Amino acid sequence: MDWKDQLKNPPEEYRAIPFWALNDKLNDDELRWQIRQMKEAGLGGYFMHARSGLKTPYMSDEWLQAIEICVEEGKRQGISPWLYDENGWPSGFADGKVPALGIDYQQKWLECRQIEPDNISWTDETIGIYILGDSYRTFRYASGQESITILGPKEVMVHIGWVSNPYYVDVLNEQAIRSFIDNTHEVYYERMKDSFGSVIKGIFTDEPQYASNRIPWSFSLAEQFENEHGYSIISVLPALFYKIEGYQSIRYDFWKTVSRLFTEAFSKQIGDWCRNHSIVSTGHVMSEDNMMAQMGGTAGAMPFYHYMQMPGIDWLLRRIGGTITVKQVSSIAHQLGQKHIISEMFGCSGWNISFEELKWIAEWQYVLGVNTVCQHLEWYSMKGLRKRDYPPSLFYQQPWWPDYKLFNDYFARLSLLLTEGQHICDVLVLHPLHSAWMEYSPIDNESIKKLDEALNDVSRWLMELHIDYDYGDESILSEYADVDGHTLAVGKARYKVVVIPPAFTLDKATVRLIQRFVQSGGRVISIGNFPMLVNGRDSDDLVMLRSKVKCIELDKSEIKVALSDLRLNICDQNGNDISYIYVQQRDINGGQRLIFAVNISQTDSVCARMVLEGSWYPKLCRLENGEYEVISAGYAEGSTSIELNFMPMQSYAILLDKNGTDNNGAVLHIAQLEEIPVILADQWYIELEDYNALTLDYACVSVDAGPWSKPMPVIAIQDMLLRMGRAARVALKFSFNVEYQPFYNEEIYLGIEDAVRFDIEVNGRHVEYDDIGWWRDKSIKKVDISKYVCCGINEVILKTDFEYSDDVYQLLTTPNIHESQTNKMTYDTEIESIYLLGHFGVYSMSDHKYGDRRAVFTDGPFVCRQMPTTVTIGDLSVQGLVFYAGNVKLIQHIDIPHLKLGQRVYLDLCTKPDDVLTKVWINEKVAGNIPWAPYKIDVTDVLKSGQNTLGVELMGSCRNLLGPHHHIAGELYAVGPLSFTNRKGWTDADIDCDDIWTDRYCFTRFGLSSQPKIMITS
Repeated sequence: MDWKDQLKNPPEEYRAIPFWALNDKLNDDELRWQIRQMKEAGLGGYFMHARSGLKTPYMSDEWLQAIEICVEEGKRQGISPWLYDENGWPSGFADGKVPALGIDYQQKWLECRQIEPDNISWTDETIGIYILGDSYRTFRYASGQESITILGPKEVMVHIGWVSNPYYVDVLNEQAIRSFIDNTHEVYYERMKDSFGSVIKGIFTDEPQYASNRIPWSFSLAEQFENEHGYSIISVLPALFYKIEGYQSIRYDFWKTVSRLFTEAFSKQIGDWCRNHSIVSTGHVMSEDNMMAQMGGTAGAMPFYHYMQMPGIDWLLRRIGGTITVKQVSSIAHQLGQKHIISEMFGCSGWNISFEELKWIAEWQYVLGVNTVCQHLEWYSMKGLRKRDYPPSLFYQQPWWPDYKLFNDYFARLSLLLTEGQHICDVLVLHPLHSAWMEYSPIDNESIKKLDEALNDVSRWLMELHIDYDYGDESILSEYADVDGHTLAVGKARYKVVVIPPAFTLDKATVRLIQRFVQSGGRVISIGNFPMLVNGRDSDDLVMLRSKVKCIELDKSEIKVALSDLRLNICDQNGNDISYIYVQQRDINGGQRLIFAVNISQTDSVCARMVLEGSWYPKLCRLENGEYEVISAGYAEGSTSIELNFMPMQSYAILLDKNGTDNNGAVLHIAQLEEIPVILADQWYIELEDYNALTLDYACVSVDAGPWSKPMPVIAIQDMLLRMGRAARVALKFSFNVEYQPFYNEEIYLGIEDAVRFDIEVNGRHVEYDDIGWWRDKSIKKVDISKYVCCGINEVILKTDFEYSDDVYQLLTTPNIHESQTNKMTYDTEIESIYLLGHFGVYSMSDHKYGDRRAVFTDGPFVCRQMPTTVTIGDLSVQGLVFYAGNVKLIQHIDIPHLKLGQRVYLDLCTKPDDVLTKVWINEKVAGNIPWAPYKIDVTDVLKSGQNTLGVELMGSCRNLLGPHHHIAGELYAVGPLSFTNRKGWTDADIDCDDIWTDRYCFTRFGLSSQPKIMITS
């Protein structure tokens, strides 16, 4: 089938594949139900990801039976199950089985410490003792366990040895990774071999790494190094830490060996296994963001991608950034012909991230080369700690879930478009990672940071100048690059220009390649600092090469001039370049061209003029529905110009064809429309589509019938009980205030996780738990308390047994525990907030203040009052919906005159609402969705003359229900498990203080941000 015929409803190959967090006791019926939910939402598959909270023993027969159920249901539904290779992450330790095989299999790194001559201690971990002199520029090696008692003037002695981590694996050790495969991949294959390749499409590996920001070691490393380079690394180890004479070549050689061992042991071995078993190897490595990060975990991401059939990255938080991460992986895919490029995205971005922000994050990556979405995360359960596992959960727990298909259909169409044809790219930028090999040490890395800044600048400037490019990794070039006429061929890609960014060294093979390219007439441009070393060593070859290349300064304007013939001209109405529009171009089969243009700015709007060489006839591809729309163009002097209005975060997919009508050379303009306004009232009727809620996140606690504590955060009660180190009988006392007399038979419930575990009292009366259903997540059970609630202060007491296993206690009390263990943490008993549910309004009894990122601050306490029937434009959280986690419909009655021929009626929201997604209703029929800019919709076809009912449905989220409410920084765009506590996590890197808790509450705005307009145009 032709790709154009598939665009309306793209097949599952092009659809998103989310992380499905299997994080509780797995139930066959629930697994099937959730898979059907994913199918209905337009997803193409799911990664079956064992994660924190899992209570079905990982890789047990029970686990494997559950995976078989998921495979069977996926096949039935026509949605692809994908494996995930670890319990938690980082991948490689097989839930502890591999490091348990002994020290040879465990992660190791080098440690260098200064010692005194009278304190020499040779141990099994000692590699060598070294005496450093001349300000650490010279050294001598004590090769045996001899006694050294006297140091010369200005000499110091250092001990270099290895340190091991018993919880993770030696990723440089081929046997260790073979054991990982035996305990994971082979086990799955043995159970499900008939489904491999047909139903099970692949397996995801997640963040393998050698040692976080350390120098890795492996027992075979010294021998491997000597075989490769002809000298002993042990005799020169100080060069890895200090800038001794000749350190450049030693470090270069060392990291070359490390990169090869890591890539061959992990990526190649797993990639070969997957290829031989008819499935796809996919995933990503740790720390792809820049060279400094890569040196701390992988010694280079690009060689790792070489052996993956679907290479990938992760991009977390609510943000975009530099181009390096995405361009590294897309470059390899373009060069090696890997069709699909996946990105694990949206993790840590917070519960209330909107469809527009999701689109912004994804399209920024798509324009740089990604073409498959892996949503982080869909939770099987959000019970207990799971609800704080790097939210949001982009799953059924969210009130917008029934409308998620429109988002997934949109990106399935975009994925289809951006895998068709050939990526148009004339520029190859040499990646200077091997210069980072030469400069990396745990002591001083300023030179790498400067390299990173320069590469980031060059990469960003090229995109801002609308000059697309790929990176050339020197290890890949040595295997796949050759000169082809006036072009440089790298696998399947061809480049007209090679750019050398600031660097210190080039590989010898790279120098020879560039020399041949120059000799054949190829263009080479050096920007900024020209490299003067070859393989980290002095060489005359580069002096000669420099004379044959064009050298320019590290300056955007000079790059613009040097590559002016390769630019796509995109400017505003005054002729100024528009730097915040990024573009990808593709040659489509049949002589067509696709331009995907994205406004990456969240604030800037612009009318952009795009000028193309040649005569082209443009159509817009409407990714919301897969339809095409012919747009006007201007033709002059052998070029085609197109004008497009870009709102913030807006994009266009433009299909260009050589066949069409040239409109006699005229530039077509749309006439100014006459607009007749329809006046809307200030007040709107309000309908809630779910129960309102009050989160009760403070409680008093009594342990073993002891005295009641003062009110304290519920999350702190859990920590307190864990620190006790023993089982206990626990009572929790919550209170809430109701300022009206509830009506007879008025629905009022408590939402309690695992309510069956608790003895429940309300206002001193026992409440018998009866399973009457769930709310928001299947672990949150509704408990009917309607007949127990009174006007005034109400009191809820929950009693339960608090228990936890020896394994949990050991994890909690082991210092410096590795993330491989904490990332799969599961508690036996969890104490959580409870929720008051009903049709009341919830108000703070203190003032509200507004802050950045749409934050709403208040000190509480909160009170329940009768919910109003009408509201005004603006924030609904201060109009009775402070904790609300549902959708709201705002309703007005409007009069529409009889329409004349040619008149159309539009609803314009004017500005982005404070919601996740907006749906428009006319006369109780859906007129359409407004998920992103432009915030305008044609409602003509559902209107009638006379009175009509307008409904604007605002889709909410779990943000105001679940928080984080008490973080000192307010509203967060980087949310991790510790964001809900008083302790800093890695997402709080920019926070100065250690205690991040505040009793003040932070919510976010929810509502229409401005009064909509209805306009009749003619």
